[in-house]
Amino acid sequence: MSKIYQKKISTNLSDLHPYHQIKLSNNGFKKSDYFYGNFIQSIKVPSKFPDHSRSYNKGDPLNMIDWRAFARNDNLIIRERHEETNGTTFIYCDLNSSMNWPDNDTLQIIKKKNIKKSELALRVSLNVAFLHLKAGNNIELYLLFDNEQKSCKFSSPTEVLTLFKILTSKDFSYKEIFRTSRKKNNLNKKPIFSYIISDGLNNISSKIHRESKKSFFIHTLHSFEKNIEWLNEKKSYFDSFIEKKELLGSTLRRNNYYNNKLNEWSNNIKKNVFIKGGQYFQIQEDTSINIYLKKLNTVHKNAKK
Repeated sequence: MSKIYQKKISTNLSDLHPYHQIKLSNNGFKKSDYFYGNFIQSIKVPSKFPDHSRSYNKGDPLNMIDWRAFARNDNLIIRERHEETNGTTFIYCDLNSSMNWPDNDTLQIIKKKNIKKSELALRVSLNVAFLHLKAGNNIELYLLFDNEQKSCKFSSPTEVLTLFKILTSKDFSYKEIFRTSRKKNNLNKKPIFSYIISDGLNNISSKIHRESKKSFFIHTLHSFEKNIEWLNEKKSYFDSFIEKKELLGSTLRRNNYYNNKLNEWSNNIKKNVFIKGGQYFQIQEDTSINIYLKKLNTVHKNAKK
């Protein structure tokens, strides 16, 4: 967790954790993991654990514990047998330069502390990854940088929690953490689900929406992009994505000029996502966790079967 929020209890996405979960619509979820110790078995469980057994880690679901083994030796053991996977979920986390905002200079002008869009995108990515792993899907997380793409694979919720712990300990300074991640390969996989977590400024969605059965665009903005009271009316601002011209702060604020343009741009993204068969919803760092989870559940219910 960012130091800004360590001493603050929050219910907003700025403090989203992988643990924050909701039971999604079951469309497309097919359970692929069978946990020994939680099911009636007709044969005696051998004393030697299978290859996929491991020690219990904080955060593992309790129904994964082999209680028979615990009765024998007082050790908490997770015993899982992975059958042939029934589905893969791709998560595309946009970490391009536009996501590294608000930068320190902007925060000094605004005189408020806040997280960057990149941290919000990573928090949401790991939250979604944790949810799908618990539902039985494999996870491939693709990290989209300005000049390259890298990927991480997860096979258990514990791996997600481990990465989240590392990120929070480093204040979400992610570049060094992902430095050794492998570069994205071009395997011809077709996932059941794909998520795009992005501010929409980098045009990364066209191919992604075509490659999966169900795709979701989580439009990741910042409250400082929605509320521009901090703009200096006498200074000029240049936005190449909305107007492609330089405008005074007073012009942007007058008659909701900026907000109207922002809403128009967001609606165009939403329309394009729907045309490609995807689902869309928008978040920012001050969105409540409860609202985010409800939106996530809603788009899953609406996704085409």
